Amino acid sequence: MDQQINLCDTQGTTISDYSDRIQQLTECVSNLYSKYVNDPYMKEATYNYICNRLPSIMENIAKTHNERVQRLEELTVEQDFFINYFLSNTRYFYLPATESFFYYDGDRYKQYSEDDVLFNVLSSISRDQHLMSWKHKTKVSVMKRIKENHLYNSIPESVTIQRVLSILYPAIFDTKTEAKYFLTVLGDNIFRRELSGQVVHIVPIIFKNLLNHLNAMCQVWFGTNLSQSFKYKYHVEHNYNNIRIINSSSSIYINDKVWINKVLSENGLDLLCVACHYSNRYLNSDNYAIKYSNDDSFFRSVFHLKDITPETLVTIFINEYLRVIPNNAKITAGTNTIVGEVSFKSSSISWKNMMYLWKHFLEGRKLPNVVISSKLKQELIGVLGAYYKEDEDMFFGINSKYLPSVCKFIQFWDDTMEYDETEIELEVGEISSLFKKWCESRNEVIFNMNDKQIMDLISYYYPDVEIDQDKFVYKVRCSLWNKQMDILMAIDNLKEKYNIMSENTMRISKSNSSLSLCSQDTHSSFFTNMNISMYDAYAHYCDYMNQLEIGRRQIEADRRQTAPLLASKQYFEKFVSL
Repeated sequence: MDQQINLCDTQGTTISDYSDRIQQLTECVSNLYSKYVNDPYMKEATYNYICNRLPSIMENIAKTHNERVQRLEELTVEQDFFINYFLSNTRYFYLPATESFFYYDGDRYKQYSEDDVLFNVLSSISRDQHLMSWKHKTKVSVMKRIKENHLYNSIPESVTIQRVLSILYPAIFDTKTEAKYFLTVLGDNIFRRELSGQVVHIVPIIFKNLLNHLNAMCQVWFGTNLSQSFKYKYHVEHNYNNIRIINSSSSIYINDKVWINKVLSENGLDLLCVACHYSNRYLNSDNYAIKYSNDDSFFRSVFHLKDITPETLVTIFINEYLRVIPNNAKITAGTNTIVGEVSFKSSSISWKNMMYLWKHFLEGRKLPNVVISSKLKQELIGVLGAYYKEDEDMFFGINSKYLPSVCKFIQFWDDTMEYDETEIELEVGEISSLFKKWCESRNEVIFNMNDKQIMDLISYYYPDVEIDQDKFVYKVRCSLWNKQMDILMAIDNLKEKYNIMSENTMRISKSNSSLSLCSQDTHSSFFTNMNISMYDAYAHYCDYMNQLEIGRRQIEADRRQTAPLLASKQYFEKFVSL
């Protein structure tokens, strides 16, 4: 009896409950027996059932129950093992916003339909014979676990991260640090993280196609935007303290829509998932730049405007780019006695040139235009008002070390360049060479200007000129070099070698010195008929122009080892095919 009481106690039944149940059982049996006390058959049957059959029935019930409990425990263990094994070997993720399933194979993320996921789950369960009786229940449990596995919390493998970084660097960014920062900003926008204040990330306009493409993908897959913090230019309502600067590399890839579309169609989902991972890992983009970038140059670039004002920036510009030139200066001896006076050439800067210097200053610091024109003018006049004449819109007695080359290039362009419908193109490298040649011909200082400076000058001072890929200028001819004439002379020389030089192959118009072909046959057809490859024809052109240059130097007794101006092979092929 003590053992029974203890057993009852371990199952949560008190001694009082036990006594009550014994009393209830005793009363039940007593009442049952008393009910049939006058019926010998039922009285005997009651006695036999309770004393002989009921103990074995109870033993069978207990045995069946124990077996069921054991089977349930075994299935539960088997189910837990299966679910854990399945989820660890098949990494499925779920996104409630779009009710979408995703699969990660350790290399790439892919979107899966719910039917595909169910098929894989049920197929895997069917291969485990022990769970067939629990197939539906296991399926429900697996799908529940998958839906708890949020895509935003996935951790991509290193191979995925490095592939995404290799897309952005060096094609779009100059360093991996900049690429990581950009990805973290994307992740912050996806999560709609609120940084201190309304942080604005100003990016070059060339990012527009990239961000639009990524944003469209993010809306489809994640049901959210990722471009809300990006701005392409400064607005007056932007607080400098909340502005972050993102710059791109000088690569042409970010402008290549075909390349961007191809890369993002193959890696867009991977890029977005890595962006989410970085935002989770570093908490936010500011935290990454401050604590994890380990790059002082990058840090200064991103937070360039954080602790300065527009007035401070204009002051830095004045100190670095402008200088006051007096009209004259007195010459003194050692005893401070004035012994003479020297006059300086008057100098001035027009407002248009001042704006170009400001543009040059911002580009040198890789900054967008963060001071509007009216504000800039107000600040400059506030400091240099004594030198400004409003009626002429010029600053007198002010000069800049950057202006001489600018003014010289403008003079070169105005003197030598003219619109010509027949001219195919000029390359920026050719313009640079012609500028140097022009300076030499005038015995003036030769200014070295890189391709970007030249294209910036042309686009700023001559906005009507057609420019392509920051390399080609269309329908503009230089009076210092007639590319088409050089090519025609070389082709005629080649024809002479084959003794088929046609009379009147070309005619030079006296009115505009432009070339027009009189022959109905194209030069390319001549090359084809004579079995001359385009490569050989171009090689002959180069050799011919080199020989002419050698002859010119001998005639003029010019000892300088100067190379002739040569049209590119691309231009040569275009021209002879006309």
